[in-house]
Amino acid sequence: MGGFGQVTSTFPPRLVLLAAPTSRAREVAALPGVRAVCVDAVPADLRAVLSPAESLFVDGWLARHAEKSRGPSDGRPWDAPGHTPPDAPNPTG
Repeated sequence: MGGFGQVTSTFPPRLVLLAAPTSRAREVAALPGVRAVCVDAVPADLRAVLSPAESLFVDGWLARHAEKSRGPSDGRPWDAPGHTPPDAPNPTG
C-alpha cells in the first residue's frame, strides 16, 4: 500500500490508515486483501464487524474532522498570569 500513499497508522491485523489522494481510492480498494476503503465515513455493515478496539481506532480517525472546542486560554502557557495548571494542589488540603 505504501506505493499509493503513506501509511500513517495501523491496527493489525485488519486496519490501516493510509494518507493517499482520494482519486486513488478505487485502486487501493482493488488490492488483494482490501475489504473496504473509507474516505470520510465507515458504512454501517463494516462498522458492525469491528471489534470494540477496532471501533475505537476508527472513531479516532473519524474525529480528525470533528470541531474541537477551544477555551479562552487555548495555546497560552500554564504559568501565564491568571492561569493555574489543571493539576495544581488544593491549597486547603
